[in-house]
Amino acid sequence: MNIFKMPNKNTLININCRISDSARLPLSVTCGNVSERANLAQQYSDQLRQGLDKISEGKQCSVQKYKELITQILGGTKINLKISPIKNSKFQGTLRRDFYFQSKSHSFGNLTIEQTDANIIGYSMQLPLSKDNTTITNKYTALHEGRHLFDHICNPKTIPMRSCQYIYEDKKLDSFYKIYNGFTQDYRPYLTHSKFKKQIRDELKNISNEEAIDVLQASRQTISTEKNAYKDEMNYLIKRPVSNINSYLACCDFLFAMSYDKKYKFANELLAEKLNSAREAIYINNNKKV
Repeated sequence: MNIFKMPNKNTLININCRISDSARLPLSVTCGNVSERANLAQQYSDQLRQGLDKISEGKQCSVQKYKELITQILGGTKINLKISPIKNSKFQGTLRRDFYFQSKSHSFGNLTIEQTDANIIGYSMQLPLSKDNTTITNKYTALHEGRHLFDHICNPKTIPMRSCQYIYEDKKLDSFYKIYNGFTQDYRPYLTHSKFKKQIRDELKNISNEEAIDVLQASRQTISTEKNAYKDEMNYLIKRPVSNINSYLACCDFLFAMSYDKKYKFANELLAEKLNSAREAIYINNNKKV
């Protein structure tokens, strides 16, 4: 992703955001269609579940063995993965991209050109860990976050940070996250008093059709990987229904409250509208009389 911005008449910003080999699988592995890539991520997740049973004692497993297991599943491809203790009590676990930033500035008279490389070099996974950070205390959460990792690296288009293109455009960035967070974080969005749909449509008015398509696609991708991760976690939990009943029911309650299926359907509806509007605009522009 290459982004050019001119926040003022004297400053030109160029941001290159690339994906390092340490954050992706070889193209020869991910060259299939959408269905094939989804199947590959599922295969990796299934192998992770099977491997966790071998390296775990009860709900616990070694951080080092977990990382080695992921490398083994990926056929020796080494993905840069850092594992640290969960910091936000609102979450059981998280997965974030890791960036390497390097900036240079050049002046040409009154013009300043800022060149920034923002390379995605890997991932940071936060999990429930022991006090010495050597043991994962909940292998079910480790499977959940592992599925997120596999969904990312098997689908290269989901790896770049789409919000980077809105740097220096605070209003658009704010709308982007209001829409994205609405789809991915809004809890119980379809209650009777909810204004979820209206709020999303209102925010979409603040950005262009192309930008709306971008954020709606990002939202759909996140919804998809969350559904995948919860499905795999719940299938793992149900293998020990007595000891895991509370965790299993908590997952059921969360999925019901988040209404991912309804959100995905609504995102598709909006995406179709924006794609039609974009095509119409292109058609009109190409057929204007000179």
